[in-house]
Amino acid sequence: MAGRRVPLTDTEYRVLVELAIDLETLVTYEDLQQQVWGLPPSADRRTLRSTVSTRRKLGDQARNPTCIFKESKVGYRLGGAE
Repeated sequence: MAGRRVPLTDTEYRVLVELAIDLETLVTYEDLQQQVWGLPPSADRRTLRSTVSTRRKLGDQARNPTCIFKESKVGYRLGGAE
């Protein structure tokens, strides 16, 4: 980020890759869980939410996002302003 290295876990990196594949396109919770963890659509979303909460490493905040945006009850997207 901005020329500095950001230490990410393998899972954090995989989530970012999935979001970056089609920048600014919404990726559903179900798709992220399937693509990153191989979980079924009915799986508990706590692990996903916990992983995305590490966006603080990117300087992003849940209440005022600049990087990872949440579409309530649908999923996340990476990119420009909402």
